[in-house]
Amino acid sequence: MSKVICELSNEMPKFLIESLNFNQGGIGRHKCVICAYKNGIEDGEKKVLDFVEGNEIEECQHGRRALRSSIESIHINQKPSQGRHKCAICAYHLGYEVGIGDRENDFDEFNEDELEDQTPIYDITTFGTSADVMTIYNRLKKGKYYIPSFQRDYVWKIPQASRLIESIVMGLPIPSIFMAKDEGNENYYIIDGQQRLKSIEKFYNGEFALKGVINELDGKKYNELEERIRDRIDEYAIQLIIIKQEKPDDNNDSIYKIFERINTEGTKLYPQEIRSSSYHGKFNELLHKLAEDKRWIKFINMKNSRKSHEELILRFIALYFDLENYKAPMKHFLNIYMNKNRHFKYTKQILIEEVFNKTMEICNKFLSKEHICLLGSNRVNTQLLDSIFVGIAKNIDNSKLNQENYIVEKINSLKEKISNEEYQYRQYWESRASSEEYVKGRCKITIELFGE
Repeated sequence: MSKVICELSNEMPKFLIESLNFNQGGIGRHKCVICAYKNGIEDGEKKVLDFVEGNEIEECQHGRRALRSSIESIHINQKPSQGRHKCAICAYHLGYEVGIGDRENDFDEFNEDELEDQTPIYDITTFGTSADVMTIYNRLKKGKYYIPSFQRDYVWKIPQASRLIESIVMGLPIPSIFMAKDEGNENYYIIDGQQRLKSIEKFYNGEFALKGVINELDGKKYNELEERIRDRIDEYAIQLIIIKQEKPDDNNDSIYKIFERINTEGTKLYPQEIRSSSYHGKFNELLHKLAEDKRWIKFINMKNSRKSHEELILRFIALYFDLENYKAPMKHFLNIYMNKNRHFKYTKQILIEEVFNKTMEICNKFLSKEHICLLGSNRVNTQLLDSIFVGIAKNIDNSKLNQENYIVEKINSLKEKISNEEYQYRQYWESRASSEEYVKGRCKITIELFGE
């Protein structure tokens, strides 16, 4: 991967620095955005933005954030107060994402839909109830309340968890826990409140002693507290908000949107992370299994960051089996498909595995990662990947697919066309818009391409 190096020997992938303001592109003194990028990586590894006050953070015009103390040492012309030079914050932010494992540096990000999601108004039933802390703890132990596997690891530090317990002892209100009922049983999964519930669970399990709280509590684990204090904790009532979508009744998209909008505890969730909780079930488990397939890993040849591999496979499966029903935006289409097939009621597991296996056999035999990158780029193009996979899968019985150089020559020919500014359909792959014309159009072209 091509890199740019500054005078202090810090480095940054070239394609990232080129994505910043032109005047930040590594010319002269502006190379100091690279230092901001490096600082961002170091801070991201510690997740520092989760634990600092708002007045310690600078935000640029693009909505990106940086720890003020980490960019103050950047060249004076890169300071946030200098207009266009706020892009030092963008560089820091890109580094921060790498530090927390959110960005795959050689991977085109998923479609940033130009169309607003025109989802209909929802009819949602919510009702409030409450449960005391001891009851909640017991339900967590029994799996009656559970935290979906997609949610990030427990990241609260002991002082944060201690302040929560202190608030409970003092009788102060804490935020409500949002949850939804699981389909087909009496269990509930947590939408918002993971860190609070895990803190309670860990405290009851004796995994930490309170720190930085009032003297009466400081340094003590649950079983070391006076009985009257334990009783106050056990009997403290926490508000629970139960959510159920009534309409539309053909999908559960509102739960996805609730995850997307109200999750309050840290790093922004990525779409597939949310789907894996909103639509958890046998199909979600299969996506995880396929993402760990050795043939897939060899072919894609990059880290599975924030369930990006599961999303790529979902795109392929959904477009293969449901292309005729595609409607923009892509995010909404994937939500609907994953919801209606969460227990294989729409597309049988055996059919999905058969299509995936046959397609991967062909791709592993003749293709590599470079074939799903546009000319002049070393980054996987998601539009090229999903259309090539669909085109091959739809023609899986075409004996020519097993001929030496047949697929490679077809793909190279297509990529040459896409690189030509005169090519009528180049935006089907170069644009990140997910309009019906672009998505159906590129799949139609590749289906015809591999059927010749």
